[in-house]
Amino acid sequence: MLITPSLGEGHVEENVEKDLQENHIEQNAEEQIILNEAGQSTQLDAKEILIEGKDIQSDDIEKNNQDATEDKNIVEVLQEENIEEKDEGHIEKEADEGKLPSSSSSSVLSRDYIDFDCSMMKCFKEIEISSSSIFKHPLYYFPEPEDPGILEAFIYEPPPPIENNVGRERYIRICKSLGIFPLRRVLESLESDQMDLRYYGLRPKELKAIFQTLEVNTYVNVLLLQDSSIDEESANLLSNMLLRNDTITHLDLKQCELGTKGAQALNEGIRSTVNLKELDLSFNSIGDKGIQALRTALRTNESIKKINLGHNNLSSAAANTLQQFFTHNEVIEDVNLEWNILCGDETIKKIATGLKANKNLLSLNLAWNAFGSLQAAKELGRYIRETTTLEYLDLSNNGFRGDPAMIIKRAIGANTSLKHVKLGNNPLSTVEAAEFGTMLLQSETLQTLDLENIYLDKTFNPTLNKIKRAGKNMLFGGLLRNYKIKDLMLVQ
Repeated sequence: MLITPSLGEGHVEENVEKDLQENHIEQNAEEQIILNEAGQSTQLDAKEILIEGKDIQSDDIEKNNQDATEDKNIVEVLQEENIEEKDEGHIEKEADEGKLPSSSSSSVLSRDYIDFDCSMMKCFKEIEISSSSIFKHPLYYFPEPEDPGILEAFIYEPPPPIENNVGRERYIRICKSLGIFPLRRVLESLESDQMDLRYYGLRPKELKAIFQTLEVNTYVNVLLLQDSSIDEESANLLSNMLLRNDTITHLDLKQCELGTKGAQALNEGIRSTVNLKELDLSFNSIGDKGIQALRTALRTNESIKKINLGHNNLSSAAANTLQQFFTHNEVIEDVNLEWNILCGDETIKKIATGLKANKNLLSLNLAWNAFGSLQAAKELGRYIRETTTLEYLDLSNNGFRGDPAMIIKRAIGANTSLKHVKLGNNPLSTVEAAEFGTMLLQSETLQTLDLENIYLDKTFNPTLNKIKRAGKNMLFGGLLRNYKIKDLMLVQ
């Protein structure tokens, strides 16, 4: 313990208290200035340290008072110059050795118990305060910054594509990936029941985008693609679409350049579809091999009720396929085979055999197939007599005349289900045409007889009036008159 002699008890106590008060006021002022400049965050830490310092000083005052009372009888007095000559190193040495500082200097007390040079007290040092220096201070508390989305931008993952039962976004996305422009007609039709793209001349990429979109679409019921260019790849995509789509009931592929390979690619889709009701494959040059490739689809499909196979170059080689088609298909109701080459007695016999086995057919078009032979007329005549479901029959431009024509006439007259018959462009005489007209008048079920480009004699006029009064229709080329030219004057 450092002993400080004094001249008197009262004088010692008075000096101690005075020094403490002055030092306390000065230190408070310095602390306030530092706290104001350091900012709100540093202020909290400094206040805690100051509170600790004040507690230490209070304890020192009480101890010094006790020391002054105990040493009040000591006469020797240290000169004030000796105290001021003590350097800072000697004071720090005494503090390290555990010696208590004298009661004459509160600044010595503060420095002995508070190390202002430590890292925790750096905030009390005189530092240059500016708009940015506070943020450079090593003790400044930086709150964890909130990510404004930069990290998310670097690890961006595209959102999952929008999939719904319309397919608009899907169609636009596919067109973009294929490098083509979306068609306005397609976008407008995705939410309607019909997509009419006839005569657009669609190419494989455009068809690919449409077919893949229609895999999820549930609005379109009628798809018309006439005059498009469907190659083998497009036909495969169309087949896949038919497997996945549950709403398309009418598909028009007229004049789409399918060919044999296209027909082969379509086989699986047509065979498996359960919603398609009408299919138009006309003008596609499918040929005998193409129809054979479709054999399984035609025989086993359970949904298609109407099919058009006209203008496809089918010949006698397709007879077996057509026979199996008519024999085994139990749902087909309307078949169009016009403008093929299904001539030949054996070919007609096979087709007629298949037709007689079918009990559901309502409409049959065999126009422009050269069925004019006697044997062909007999085979067709047997089927026409026996069928009880057929309501529409087209035998136009098959070369019927004479006996073959009369066989067909008698078979139609004996039928109990036919309502509409077309025999136009057959080389019938006026007498043969009149017999068909009389058959129409006598039939109980037949309502319309079409004899386009076939002429009648004027003597048929009374029968024609009876047909009109019966509420039936007969179309023909015209009535021939037997006028004679008596005088002929040529004017120059």
